[in-house]
Amino acid sequence: MRKFVLGCSAALAFITQGAFADHHVKSMEMFACNYADGKGRQDVLNVAAEWDKWADSNFSEPYRAYMMTPLFFTKSDFPMDWIWLGVSDSPSQMGTVNDEWLAKGDKLQAKFDKVSPCMSHNYMGSMELRPYPQLGEAGYVQVRSCTMKPGVSWGQVRRTNMEIAEWMEEKGVPGGNYLWWPGTGSAIKSDIDFYNVWITQSLAERGEGLQIFGANDWGDESYHIAGDDSIAECDGWRIWHAQPVGGKAAE
Repeated sequence: MRKFVLGCSAALAFITQGAFADHHVKSMEMFACNYADGKGRQDVLNVAAEWDKWADSNFSEPYRAYMMTPLFFTKSDFPMDWIWLGVSDSPSQMGTVNDEWLAKGDKLQAKFDKVSPCMSHNYMGSMELRPYPQLGEAGYVQVRSCTMKPGVSWGQVRRTNMEIAEWMEEKGVPGGNYLWWPGTGSAIKSDIDFYNVWITQSLAERGEGLQIFGANDWGDESYHIAGDDSIAECDGWRIWHAQPVGGKAAE
């Protein structure tokens, strides 16, 4: 879990500094889950379909959810079978939805637990660097975890990642870019400060982006933007498939 759940101290830094107040910031929650014996992805989707109908009449705030399944990863780093990713527009909306689920969702929770109990639950935040055009649809989420170098500020992290996203937009790299950071409930022992996130509609789109990187001397360009790992040390990319499972739409 160390590679995906995050330390809460970094989240407090983002919130107290107000670094991302002028950008599209979302509140997220994650459940890391494993299939019960004899159960699989379709069993989860069947319960999620019931939850989708329930959410329409029981949630008073917008909330959309995705089933994230790992595709390119190492099992020793990611012991879960899948992740539930829920998204609201603000912490207050997320809190309201959580309150309503705790108050009225016991029967559905039991159904989820029967097919796929979850080992962790944590809050996260997300800043939009470059909007994903097919937001709300299925997509491929490429993620890598990063640890800030000593003395680096969150302002530097934000500016560097925004410049990289702007470069990708200028060069025609498909997809969208996001910066994720920690929240309550994350792993106590973790040195990960943030995640770089690149979302494409297909793996072919991702491959197109890689070709654009190669044709535009991405190694040299990234050095000019970020320096020689001067901002953070990041590990390798992993790819997850994100399947929307419904929720409460904004009115």
